[in-house]
Amino acid sequence: LKLISRNEKHGFVPVQLKDNQVQELTQTEIDALNSKQRAEIAANIRYMDKKLERLGLHLGDLEDDARDKVSVLNRDIATQVVMPRMDLILNKYGQVKGLEDYLKQYAQDIIDNVELILEQEEDDFAPAMFNRVPARYQANVIVSNKPNSGAPVIFEDFPTHYNLLGHVEQLTHNGTITTDFTLIRPGALHQANGGFLMLEAEQLLEQPYAWQGLKRALKSGQLKLSSLEHMLTLTGSISIEPAAIPLDIKVVLMAEPEIYYEILEVEPELGSVFKIRADFTDTLQRNDENEQAYMQLIADYVQADKLLPFDRSALAALLTDSSRQAEDQSSLSLHASTLGDLIREAHHHAFKANDKMVTDQHINLALQHRQYRLGYLRELYWQDLSRGTQLIETSGHRLGQINALSVIHYADVEFGLPSRLTASVYQGGGDILDIERSVELGGSLHAKGVLLMSSFLKAHFGREQILHFSAALAFEQSYGQVDGDSATVAELSALISAISQLPIDQSWAITGSMNQLGQVQPIGGVNAKIEGFYDACKLQGLTGKQGVIIPRQNMQHLMLRQDVIDAVRMGQFHIHAIDTIDQALEILMARPVGTLDKKGKYS
Repeated sequence: LKLISRNEKHGFVPVQLKDNQVQELTQTEIDALNSKQRAEIAANIRYMDKKLERLGLHLGDLEDDARDKVSVLNRDIATQVVMPRMDLILNKYGQVKGLEDYLKQYAQDIIDNVELILEQEEDDFAPAMFNRVPARYQANVIVSNKPNSGAPVIFEDFPTHYNLLGHVEQLTHNGTITTDFTLIRPGALHQANGGFLMLEAEQLLEQPYAWQGLKRALKSGQLKLSSLEHMLTLTGSISIEPAAIPLDIKVVLMAEPEIYYEILEVEPELGSVFKIRADFTDTLQRNDENEQAYMQLIADYVQADKLLPFDRSALAALLTDSSRQAEDQSSLSLHASTLGDLIREAHHHAFKANDKMVTDQHINLALQHRQYRLGYLRELYWQDLSRGTQLIETSGHRLGQINALSVIHYADVEFGLPSRLTASVYQGGGDILDIERSVELGGSLHAKGVLLMSSFLKAHFGREQILHFSAALAFEQSYGQVDGDSATVAELSALISAISQLPIDQSWAITGSMNQLGQVQPIGGVNAKIEGFYDACKLQGLTGKQGVIIPRQNMQHLMLRQDVIDAVRMGQFHIHAIDTIDQALEILMARPVGTLDKKGKYS
């Protein structure tokens, strides 16, 4: 019993030699020991405790010394490995401002923390996502532009604060929110830095804090990435704040004119931040050069979407429709999205018919289908007209009644409709009652047209004496807003018919504004108006006498449907261009207008 042995569970325990083997004493054997034997065992245990304590201290010193030597060795090896490679990087990129100091600190940090890297390599089972050691030396490339690719041009269609200025993502691990620089995500300003960023003004101002962030970045010339949650004190979680970077960018803010002025009223700083303003037209002059460019745009659509080829007739039909959209024979529309939709739909019809090429027939079919899909309100009107509930006459003669023309706009739909306009006269002092205006259905432009007409009447017929009649004008079966001055000529014609008791030929419809001198002025939507009256005449029966009277200046805007053109060529429908109100009256009443003599009378 002179030896003691270390037992993992019980510490030091007495042992004995038995058959040349060391065996631990059982509890029964220990209880059987006398006091002397027990004292001997206790003394041995105290002796071994002191000896092992001295040995443990010595081993700790040896381990510290070995660890220091290994650390020095690791640093020396790391220096030999890292510095030559870092010198190569410094020679290549050291001239970049601020990069040399960063790279030197980066290399020194690797050398100083090489043990962490070695420990990480030994721990292959550590979750890489949450282990911060490898991330310490990773590069988070938030923006990468290809060499020789030119300045970046970025269009951001969802300009939120994060999408513009970037943000720092966060991860949750074991209930703890963590983040580091590898979770920095760029915004559109980062991606467009050194180039151009294009934004829709209306979309920008719809996003909370996006305009404020953009304005701050442009004014300071720096792009500072900050957490929106911390700005609003919505969370107390720890985040990082990367250093601001220089911002060299051209931001293009796009808006419709009316939207721009509305924004300017509520955000006066818009003009000080965006100092250069440019107005763009939505049409292009139609000449050989621009037609070639337009056809190249068509080819780009065809190639990009892998569509069937378009033959000459299809290209001609697309150019014609573009001029129609521009409402000018000498112009082309720049509404590319409308063109792209038409091209793809025409391809669909050609593909469905197993045709090898897209022709003008497919273009016209696509236009017809579009009109059918979007023409619900138009069809309701024609149903009412065919049933007699919408009162329009396209033949016969009526006193104080005329077919005026209007254009209905909603969304991307436009179509023309005839409207019955009536005038009544009675004794009075020369006043003209605009019924639409009186019931607040007439706009200011329509009211201006009525006043111009009143001025014309008084100037021509009230020079010698006061007019002893009053009149009232109304659009029959009109229950919505009426605005614009394109019905001024029609209103004056109906009024003169009522005064003179000369009926108006209902085979005609008329459109046009006028001035105080009786000169007829151009209007908008001339194609839709002509086609609207043609459809009404066709529904009630073409007589060969029907037609539309338009201002002469609008002749250059005619881009009519093919069926209307064919009807005009065959003499089934007519279009007359006029310069003065007198010419309109001669057509409508089928008699010449008198001339004013020296006595102030017409003969």
